[in-house]
Amino acid sequence: MRVVDAFCGTGGWSAGAIAAGCTPILGIDCDHVPLQLWAANCAPAGRAACATLGAEEGSAVAWPVAAPDVHVHLSPACTSLSKARAGSASAASVATALGSVRWCVQLVLARGYASWSLENVATPAVVACVAELARAHPARVAYVVLDAADYGVPSSRVRLIAATPEVIRALKETPVRRVSVADAFAAAGLPLAAQFIKSNTTNRDGAPCVRSVQQPAFTVTASHPLIWCARDGTTVRCVTVAESAVLMGFAPEWKLPQGSRAGLRAVGNAVPPPLAQVVMACAAHAAHAVAVHAPAEAPQAPPEPQEPVEPQEPVEAGAEPAEPVAPHEPPEPPEPPGPLSLEPSEPAEPPEPPEPPEPPGAPLSLEPSESSEPSRPASPAPPGGVEPHEPPAAPPSAPAPHEPREPHEPPKRARAAGDRDDALAGLRRKLRRLARRVEALEGAQAARQALEA
Repeated sequence: MRVVDAFCGTGGWSAGAIAAGCTPILGIDCDHVPLQLWAANCAPAGRAACATLGAEEGSAVAWPVAAPDVHVHLSPACTSLSKARAGSASAASVATALGSVRWCVQLVLARGYASWSLENVATPAVVACVAELARAHPARVAYVVLDAADYGVPSSRVRLIAATPEVIRALKETPVRRVSVADAFAAAGLPLAAQFIKSNTTNRDGAPCVRSVQQPAFTVTASHPLIWCARDGTTVRCVTVAESAVLMGFAPEWKLPQGSRAGLRAVGNAVPPPLAQVVMACAAHAAHAVAVHAPAEAPQAPPEPQEPVEPQEPVEAGAEPAEPVAPHEPPEPPEPPGPLSLEPSEPAEPPEPPEPPEPPGAPLSLEPSESSEPSRPASPAPPGGVEPHEPPAAPPSAPAPHEPREPHEPPKRARAAGDRDDALAGLRRKLRRLARRVEALEGAQAARQALEA
């Protein structure tokens, strides 16, 4: 991967990136002294840019275009946020430092960098700031607080690392690897000045904080060097800049500023290279996983749009014989009009002869009416009584269910002669029943007249 090291200093993160097989292409810092050393250590691919980053970023920095193989790392200044300055830093300086942290995350999100990381102290204020950003962008921002001593650094250094959720997940799953002071010095080919090392702090009882060289050392700071000592804390001498670089995990060939004060400040403000190596290895693995899965998903995407394009539309167009049948099917919508033509016939049947037959006295006069349907409505003469008119209304309602069956029959149009014959036969049967009822009514009337006489 190509790496951009913002707030690079002497290049601790770039040293770890190189160890992970990555290539630093751009280093940005406002101090030209460590920046020039970074350029010397990362030549020939590394390009140095002396600029002040933060909310007032200038246009001097030419940020690379976002790409899957570009990783941007940022280590904004943390002096005002460290525990050592907890009581002395002004509120304005703390707010400025937190604003710089927030700006760094917003920068990578706005520029669309898919791979990025940020390192800073793990004080409550910084953790709260990054946690707020993670809640606002859960798919792109995550963080973890860790001790660099668990990742192969021969000294303790608790830091907050923010990155993509995939990188943070990989960091949490990385096995612990501890390196003691003795092992680190043996690998660097340097002798141990003593069997113990102490920091500039004391325990609650006032005794100095002492560790054996068989353990990782205390945190290397930019203000005071660690001290070689005896078991009881008796001072032997201060740890040199080269020895401090070993405790931070720098390779012996990495170029550092000349002078103890400048060298100590450069080393103490750097990111431990072994920690950077692990983070960059996780980032490279995540980028590789995305690159591997991306082509597999790409071929699957085109078929999906093709499937909707395939839906039988081209098949119907290509199937010329089937097409002519399809045009005949659109007329099938007229099928609904078919039932509409039948429906009017149904209303014609309700006023059918069943109701008119009441006036005619003889069924014979009704039969001829069967031949001519228009004569049926003409027959309705005022019935002898309202009562006989109501019963005939019932019978037509009963046969009505039989009438819908006729349209449900296979023929789509009831205009065929056979369908008419069937309809007329049904009407004849109804008329015969009505005739019999009329005869019964006439007999009843005759009986009433006889009784009245």
